[in-house]
Amino acid sequence: MDSNEINVLVQKLCIRNFLGVFAVDELHQISKDCEGVFIFNTDPSYKSGQHWISVCVSRNHLFYFDPLASFENVTNEIQTFSKRYDKHLIFNDIRIQSYDSNKCGVHCLVFCFIMSIKPTSRTYTKYLKSFVSYTVEEREHLSLTYFSILGTHEIGYS
Repeated sequence: MDSNEINVLVQKLCIRNFLGVFAVDELHQISKDCEGVFIFNTDPSYKSGQHWISVCVSRNHLFYFDPLASFENVTNEIQTFSKRYDKHLIFNDIRIQSYDSNKCGVHCLVFCFIMSIKPTSRTYTKYLKSFVSYTVEEREHLSLTYFSILGTHEIGYS
């Protein structure tokens, strides 16, 4: 999934307060005064793209969602970004995506949809807890099911 496909799906899903799709080296373009959700790629803009991660910026927090729950993906750019915002950065530690999957963009879209409705710690925790009792493969299936439900309800997919 590329940034154009993500942008089309954001429009179709009517994700509120969507700040955009960025490469990791473009995060500085996001105003530190805004609130909302965005998706970024772990690759810089001059590369083809590797992995999608999403962030929800609320009044007091930055909710970081990596479908692989990998702290290796927390780059210097992310740390600089969080310091610039001067908000509490909260990471997910529940892996949703299988290592052999390429569905990170879909998982990020689901996260953005959920967090755009009510960007709170409670929403973040509740969303992640919905996956806890499952294996990674089941979690991925559940997230893809969430996406299908959103697509059917919001977009009219069958």
